Amino acid sequence: MEALHKEDCPLAVYLFDLDNLKYINDSFGHGEGDRMLMKFGEIIRSHTRGTDILSRFGGDEFVIVMKQMRSEEMALKKGEEICRAVRESGWREGLVPACSAGIVIGNEEDGLNEMVKRADEALYSAKTANKGGCCLWKG
Repeated sequence: MEALHKEDCPLAVYLFDLDNLKYINDSFGHGEGDRMLMKFGEIIRSHTRGTDILSRFGGDEFVIVMKQMRSEEMALKKGEEICRAVRESGWREGLVPACSAGIVIGNEEDGLNEMVKRADEALYSAKTANKGGCCLWKG
């Protein structure tokens, strides 16, 4: 069996943004916003592996680093799965929760900072064209 090299095991970096967190904080209070953040953390933990890296990144953004992502299609499918789980979670009556995601595929040699920057560009595209959805960064 042939050994895998780093370049054979690409990383997927996801940057998720909870849509409308400011609105929720302003309309329902920061306690409700905090519950939303905690619920989102539970959702991403339930849709990722124990070896994945999960981190809150700013007020309403979260970064996920998944190693050994086999393809762009699989990465996009995982992002859409998480966004769908958020929409279906029903945090509060009358409030449809949503998140948007930017995704980039790369290798460790690309550098995590550069990959997060690219994921942020993809997130901006997702929020502009498809709020509540995912966008894969294309170089």
